[in-house]
Amino acid sequence: MSKRDNSFDFIKGVLIILVVLGHALQTTYGNNCWNDKVYHAIYSFHMPLFIFVSGYFFKSSLRMNFMEMATHKFKRLLIPTIFFTSILLVIKFFANGATFKSLWDIYMVCRTYWYLICLFILSIIYYLYIRANKTGKVTFVAIYIFLLLFYEKLPTFILIDCQVIRMTLIMGLGVFYGIHHAVINEYMAKKHIALIAIVIILFEVSLVRLFYGINLLGYPPMIRILDGISCSMIAFIMLKFLYSWAEKNLQFLCTHILRAGKNSMGIYLIHILFFRYISYNHITFDYFPDLISIILLFITTYIISIWLTDVIRETLFKKYLLGE
Repeated sequence: MSKRDNSFDFIKGVLIILVVLGHALQTTYGNNCWNDKVYHAIYSFHMPLFIFVSGYFFKSSLRMNFMEMATHKFKRLLIPTIFFTSILLVIKFFANGATFKSLWDIYMVCRTYWYLICLFILSIIYYLYIRANKTGKVTFVAIYIFLLLFYEKLPTFILIDCQVIRMTLIMGLGVFYGIHHAVINEYMAKKHIALIAIVIILFEVSLVRLFYGINLLGYPPMIRILDGISCSMIAFIMLKFLYSWAEKNLQFLCTHILRAGKNSMGIYLIHILFFRYISYNHITFDYFPDLISIILLFITTYIISIWLTDVIRETLFKKYLLGE
């Protein structure tokens, strides 16, 4: 059995902390959240990097046949999604002033856990792609290029809202890294190569912001995809080095972040319930300065999410609620 690479738990821990912080910013600022530079910085890389890390671990799925893999991913990703989405529907049904006026309103709730839906679909796609012959691989690539070209005219459901198209390439990079990680890590261990890679990617990211500004929502689809990949790779390299340093110099903090990474699924599923409750009931925190509201929301939600994740993990339902 290969030794667990704790650096990936560390990366997931940092990312899930940023996810909770991002939602605290979003809840406090509302539609003005995109005017906040911290929010922009977080959303430039955190979910693409999560997808990349998932792609890295996808190699274990290749040991299964298709039905085993699909069943495993359904249990791990979609059953928790269905359960927690059902809770969200109940929360909104009983929320103050919130109503379901159409099927679209229900759909908007069902897409909340888009990341897990996206990951399930991409897992199916990449399993079929890797198992396909040369003609099949060319067909997959041709379909993807077609979808990119007509991205803005595609149906909203799944393809756009669940960000399948936007996350396809970053998932592929993660899968490639997972399969060839020994060779890639050998190069990345040479700090001058890693530094050169960071400088090149930073240059590309700077050019994008020079031409398109910092508002990610204004980027053309292909530019946003490439920018997400670039920012994710910068974050990945930096967090890899940060883990090596924190493991030696900040052991207490490192231990907590590792714990958050191992609990990232539960934190992700649970913390959204709190923020959606606030949103559906139109609860505001105008009596606090924005910074205080953000800090209180972040700390409270994060602590409760970790606690509830531990509680669920002690029950017989952890396989269904936490995808374990």
